[in-house]
Amino acid sequence: MESFQPIVVTPQTPSELLSYIISYHRYPSTIIVGSSKEEFQSSLIEEITHHLALLEEQQQPEDPGNSETPSSHHLLKAPLYQIAISRHIRFIFAPTVTHLRAFLSVFTPKDSPIPAPPNYTPTSRPPLLLVCGLLALHRDASEWSAQGIGNSAALLVDAASRNEFRAAIIEPKGIGGHDTLDHLGGEMIPLLNGTSRRDDGSWSGRTVSAKQVLSRWFEFDTREQ
Repeated sequence: MESFQPIVVTPQTPSELLSYIISYHRYPSTIIVGSSKEEFQSSLIEEITHHLALLEEQQQPEDPGNSETPSSHHLLKAPLYQIAISRHIRFIFAPTVTHLRAFLSVFTPKDSPIPAPPNYTPTSRPPLLLVCGLLALHRDASEWSAQGIGNSAALLVDAASRNEFRAAIIEPKGIGGHDTLDHLGGEMIPLLNGTSRRDDGSWSGRTVSAKQVLSRWFEFDTREQ
C-alpha cells in the first residue's frame, strides 16, 4: 500500500503540471486548478507559444524567407488538457478561495461526471486530490495569512482522507510564482487575516514561513518528479 501522506510537489508551469498528471496519475484522481478554465488555458497557450517561438529562433536563424510557423491557436488549444481528460482524470476550476472551500467541503468521487475507464481495476496507489495554486489563490485575497491558508489546507486534507485519496499541492512556477520548493517554503506569510503592510512592504504583525504553515499536514516532496 502506497503512502497517503499529503505532499507539496515542486512548482510547475501549466504544461509541466499536465505532463506530471498524465505521467503519474490515473482515474479517479481529481485536479483542482485555482483559476478559471479560461485563465488556465490562456496561461498554457501563452507558455507553449513562447516555447515554440524560442525554438523557432534557435532552429531557423538563417532562413528569413520561411514564413511557416509551428504555432497556431487551434493547435495549441490545451492538447495536454484534452489528453488528461481522455485518461479519465477529473478537472475542477476554482477561481476563488470560496469556490475551493465549497468544493472541498462536499467532495466525493461518487458524484464525478468522469466515468471509469474500460476494464478499470483499482490499484494500491491512492488517487490524488491535488490543488494547483492553493497559495496563489489566497495571495490576492483577504485570506492571505497562516490562518486562512491553514483553513483551506485542513479542508483539503480532510476531503482527501475521508475519500481515501492523497492530498497534494502544486504551486505555479514562473512569473508571479515559485521556481523551487525552497523558494515556496521560504515565503513569509502573516499569521492572521487582516494584517496590513508597512510602507517598506513588510508585514506589520507576526509572520511565519509557508513551509511552517503547510508542514503541519504536508510533506515537501523534494524528489525529482
